[in-house]
Amino acid sequence: MPSGIREGKLEVQETARVKFSVRFSPDALHGAKVKAIEDIGRTYRNDAHISSEKIESLEHFFETIDKLPELQFTPGVTLVFGENGSGKTTLVRALLYAAEIQRDIDGGGSREMAEERLLRPVMRGAKMDLAQAGLAPFLAKAIDVKNLTADAPLRAGKVKRPMKIDFHDATHVKADSLASDDLSARFSTASRSGMDELAGAYETNLSQRQLVDRIWQSMEQENIRDGKFGILRGFDEPETGMSPKRQRQLEENLQTLTPDGSISLVSTNNIKLFESDLPRIDLDHPERGIHRPSDYPDHE
Repeated sequence: MPSGIREGKLEVQETARVKFSVRFSPDALHGAKVKAIEDIGRTYRNDAHISSEKIESLEHFFETIDKLPELQFTPGVTLVFGENGSGKTTLVRALLYAAEIQRDIDGGGSREMAEERLLRPVMRGAKMDLAQAGLAPFLAKAIDVKNLTADAPLRAGKVKRPMKIDFHDATHVKADSLASDDLSARFSTASRSGMDELAGAYETNLSQRQLVDRIWQSMEQENIRDGKFGILRGFDEPETGMSPKRQRQLEENLQTLTPDGSISLVSTNNIKLFESDLPRIDLDHPERGIHRPSDYPDHE
């Protein structure tokens, strides 16, 4: 029987396909940089040396982002590489914030209301990830998201499906577990049973890697449970705490944790991922946008 037909009826594709594209507005980037500098000035007003260092780093970051062309994300894994402190995690977080804002706008809200709901709590410290959010909320305001969809194509036309957006930070999971009991805020997509299991894990002396592995298991369960939803997911340094042997399998594991039709944005400096031909953004070469190493065989 031809694909898409079942008992004489059109069959919806099993998994929604997520896709979106973004561009960075130069004027909005400048405005975001000015506001971020003002925030640094307020935060470190009693330490001019730290303030100066952070402002210098911030200016370099915005110069790098300004060189990025329009980015078109399609289902699968997209890597983000960069030196430590270059802003790769900030970029991934900002893209997810921007996608959430656009999802609210597509639902009938205004951009102002969406930014107020999603960014203001983070920037005012009401969410536990304030310290890690850094420049991401400022950058998100400078991102224009286009064509954000999680559609399941029919033989004719499309059926919209809900899109899930989440972020998992392997570098802070242990510290976060000790700093807050608000598990639901960090793992909003986990099932209740999965949440209970994670909560139990945080009460043990498990290593950071073991805690991360619990989260990975929860994501696997989520993929099975909610496989028909499109997922836009961010990972920060998923290789944290992995043995060399496991790191060799990381590419395969990430692809397994990315359901068909979904997108994973992975900030990493893992050498095996770097040597792969997976699509990536390299903040050392921002002008290339999303590319594969095979697109630049004569370059490092």
